[in-house]
Amino acid sequence: FSVFIKNHNVYDIDLSYNEATKLTSKVVKCVGARGHINKLYKVKKLKNECTCANYEIQTRKKIKRCNLNINNLETRVLNAINSKGYENINNINFNIFNSCLFVGTGGSLAAAKFSSIVINKLYGINAITLLPRDVKYRNNNKIDKKFLFSYSGTTNDIIEGTKDISNNNKHIITKGETQKIILKTGINKTNIISYRTINNKGKERGFLSFEGTLSPASLFLKKYIEETKLDININQFVKERLIYWQIILKLILKIISQ
Repeated sequence: FSVFIKNHNVYDIDLSYNEATKLTSKVVKCVGARGHINKLYKVKKLKNECTCANYEIQTRKKIKRCNLNINNLETRVLNAINSKGYENINNINFNIFNSCLFVGTGGSLAAAKFSSIVINKLYGINAITLLPRDVKYRNNNKIDKKFLFSYSGTTNDIIEGTKDISNNNKHIITKGETQKIILKTGINKTNIISYRTINNKGKERGFLSFEGTLSPASLFLKKYIEETKLDININQFVKERLIYWQIILKLILKIISQ
């Protein structure tokens, strides 16, 4: 939580609100933000009254973002698999690397972990999965390539945690807009692996990440299937797996509700 708790008796800290906000901002950049557990409320000012004396609390409008994200998930993942992002991954010569870092946070960490396992199995590379803050405080001189998984491409902890690494040695795997990523990170356009397409511009909204996990992981799954010449249609496989897990999750929810 980006919250600063002030307690003179325990910590003997005396910071102004602005100073505390700046400090919190620096911490969040390094370790990543966390979602709110409690519901968010809006304080509404009443006409002709000071909010110090009287105000109205309104619950913010509830949007079923999970439903929207899940309903669009199949289309988004299939678009990602058939995007130029896969060509970019396929053009990387992994045979010349001895070791690689796969970096992510949140849902992107799961995608980074899966992808590192695929590359290790295919090429025998020492593929290490790390959080951005772990990258910052280790010696990375012997690492050949760093693959950064970020749904937006501009995740603060990803940028801060890897800023000491040369942009030439980094690839960002993202759905973010290329120009925005270049402006914020300074990374070369050729090092941005984007699965964003003309038909796949819409992004997930909300705390839970589905597409940000499945889409990049599916790109590496496709590479594994093609490299090992498995008789699997990746598009059909994704469709069937999504249907399967919808059924399983519905059964789990039914059991829990009983």
